[in-house]
Amino acid sequence: MSPMMSLVATILFKGGLSSEILNIWLHTFTTNIMTALVWQLAVAGPIARKIVLRTVN
Repeated sequence: MSPMMSLVATILFKGGLSSEILNIWLHTFTTNIMTALVWQLAVAGPIARKIVLRTVN
């Protein structure tokens, strides 16, 4: 999901379809994947586990 979201953001917000789209997309993707990983491990994952374990038990 992150690669496609990064591609859409690159096209819509960072210059559209230009000759530098691959470089811009790779930079956007690496920034997004690092942020998404930290968010998943530190915030979203623990909250989801608490919700799921509360409903299962």
